[in-house]
Parts: sequence; structure tokens; C-alpha cells
Amino acid sequence: EEAERSLTRAVELAPGSAEAQAAYGRMRALAGDTLAARAAFEQAIRLAPDSARTRFDYGTLLLRMNEREAARAQFQAVNDMHPGDPEALTALAVMALEDGNSAEAIELLTRALERRPNFALALTNLAFACEKTGDWKRAVECYDTYFETAEGPPDPQAVCALAWILATGPDEELLNGEQALEFATHAAQRGYEPALEALAAAHARVGDFKKASEVQKQAIQRARTREQKAELEERLRLYESGQAYTRAK
Repeated sequence: EEAERSLTRAVELAPGSAEAQAAYGRMRALAGDTLAARAAFEQAIRLAPDSARTRFDYGTLLLRMNEREAARAQFQAVNDMHPGDPEALTALAVMALEDGNSAEAIELLTRALERRPNFALALTNLAFACEKTGDWKRAVECYDTYFETAEGPPDPQAVCALAWILATGPDEELLNGEQALEFATHAAQRGYEPALEALAAAHARVGDFKKASEVQKQAIQRARTREQKAELEERLRLYESGQAYTRAK
């Protein structure tokens, strides 16, 4: 509230300040006031069209508003001003992934990581893109680098994704039940619900089919659709018969 009062006053006193307008836009975006945020960002860009940070923040807002092409234009403008900008390239890559263009996303993320090798968001998205194309080894390498260099607690979704690969393949050379169990447990303890499936698969991979069945039953209880429940029940029958689950290539 104090920040809002100060920024509102700053904009009133200096309506021609691009910095004040951009800061006000960020504050309104955080508050969920997308219309006010948009107006402030657009004014800031009119006043300072070469501000890469403002354009990136505006692109992020437009993406939240589902104005994808307008958002893409802002991210591209940042990259035009600063070729190889890791954040702009990653944003464009995320959009490419959402559009189903995994190859384009991989190319963009590879370029981003050339500039900033330990950029967490680029690493996790590159891992996801590699999974999409079946490059499981590179996906694991990206996740490993992310965990080794992460400054804060690792993202449970990324932890679970790695656990799933290590527990279920489909690249059998990468199967590692003990590591999968460690990662899946970490994600489950942090309340990431999909981790239950990975945890059950990890228990099965190390040969603890009783525990695998118990955890899988918990996952079945939380199934959101009939199709998901049927798939989980099929996997439960596999564990109850003393078999681990390995995905088909």
C-alpha cells in the first residue's frame, strides 16, 4: 500500500517519467490490475521505446492476458535490442513449446544457455523440450545441471520430472531406482501431487512392490478424470504382479 501511494504520487508529479510509469505498471501487474498495468507499460514504452526491461515485463503481462502475438513481439523486440538476451530467448522458447514447436524451442534455449549457462528457467524448459523430442539423456543432463547450480530450493515439478525418467525410462540406460526414489520423495514431501505416480514407480523400480501399490492407490484416489484413473489402475495391476513400469519408446 505504501509503494502504491508513493508510485501513484510519482506518476502524478512526473507523468513524463518512463521509469515511474514502468514501476507503476509492475506494481499494478502484481496486484492483478491488468488494464492499469497495460496502460502504464504502454506509456512507459512511448516515453522510452528502447527500455528492454519494460518491454519484457509488458510482454509477460500480455502473455498472462493471452495476447500471444503481441507478447511475442515484445520479447522479439528485446532480443533485437540485445541479441541473445537469455530471458527474451527463453520467453520465446516457452511460447514455441506451447505451440508444439519443440525443435525451435531447443534452438532458442540452447542459445540462451550459451549466454547464461546456469539459467534455471532455460535449463528446465530445455529438459522438457528434450523430453518432447525423445532426447532423454540430454533432458537428464539439463535437470542435473539445474539441481547442481540452483540458488534456491529446486522446483518440485522439475524434481518429479527427473524422477519419472529415472523410474520409468523409456531409455533403459538411464533407469536408476534409488535416485528416482530420492527425487520423487523430495517432490512428494513438498506437496506436489503428481509426484505420487513417480514415487510409486520408483518404489517398483527398486523392487518394493508393496509400497509401490500403496502409493499408487493414493494416486488413484486423487485421479481427476476417468481416463486418468483407468491408466493408474492398469499400472497398479502391474505393481501388484511384481513388475516395474517402463514406458514404451
